[in-house]
Amino acid sequence: MKSKTLVKIAFFCLLAGIGLIAFREEDITGFSALEENIVHESYKSIDLYFCERDNCESIESKLINGSSRVDCAFYDIDLEKIKNSLAKKQYRLVTDDTSDVEIAHKEDTKKQLMHDKFCVLDNKIFTGSFNPKKSSLFKDYNNLLVIESDYLVKNYADEFSELWDGNFGSGTQVIYPIIDYGGTRIENYFCPEDSCRDHLLSVLDGANSSINFLVFSFTDDQIAQKLVDKHNFGIRVSGVLEKQRRNMQYEKYNFLKENGVDVRLDSNPYLLHDKTFIIDNNILVLGSYNPTSAGNNKNDENILIIYNKELANKMNSRFSGIYNQSQGI
Repeated sequence: MKSKTLVKIAFFCLLAGIGLIAFREEDITGFSALEENIVHESYKSIDLYFCERDNCESIESKLINGSSRVDCAFYDIDLEKIKNSLAKKQYRLVTDDTSDVEIAHKEDTKKQLMHDKFCVLDNKIFTGSFNPKKSSLFKDYNNLLVIESDYLVKNYADEFSELWDGNFGSGTQVIYPIIDYGGTRIENYFCPEDSCRDHLLSVLDGANSSINFLVFSFTDDQIAQKLVDKHNFGIRVSGVLEKQRRNMQYEKYNFLKENGVDVRLDSNPYLLHDKTFIIDNNILVLGSYNPTSAGNNKNDENILIIYNKELANKMNSRFSGIYNQSQGI
């Protein structure tokens, strides 16, 4: 009896140990053994730039010059260097119809916005909050992410094809939503078909220690309430919003402030144009998507959710600088 009992105890300890290891691995990497539809590729390169200090015009121009394939979806564009780089290529360009673009392109003619800011190249994509505009370069707070990934190229190429074919504000769900990028988990979604809100809510709900955010436009009730709930649960929640939008209809600055969230207004005389969340100093969310109803339900948008401590740290350092210069009105 005694030996059988010892065997049972050892067996259950082994199971508990396996469970602990699996839990710890999921905590660190973001992967779960229960998830399906994960594809795998080796880590190649990820570069994160901040356009108030990095020359994002030159970066994008150089990337376009070095690629034979160039398919771009820009909400707006007027930077000469990028237009000249496009002119040298067999490029395809989609913009929103509210933009005044002088080079050959197709336009979204529906009421919602074609709000993307991405390009699909031979083996890379770039995306973020940066519109290639003179008014944005070295003035507005913006980010630009460049990543070499076969699966992201396929995802963004499919999305571009939908836009090129005139399927604005709709489309099929992303083919490869979760990528194991050499141990870095990357999630990729497009609005409205993939419900960016749901995926942002999910990652915010999993926060264990901190949430920092830099957001241009914030009107989404559910996401604002989630931040308040996490604050009330003891999670440190801090953010900076664009000052010029404070008193616009449905903006959530006052709601967040009144409910105890540590939120400030940007002091940049130009724009805080980011759409960025940093969770637990380990997860970075960025793209074209503002947490708004239109951003989730109507506009063409894209987001990346990247489980990478180095990238999260880099964005958090920038967040701290912007936060410290901002106003807590």
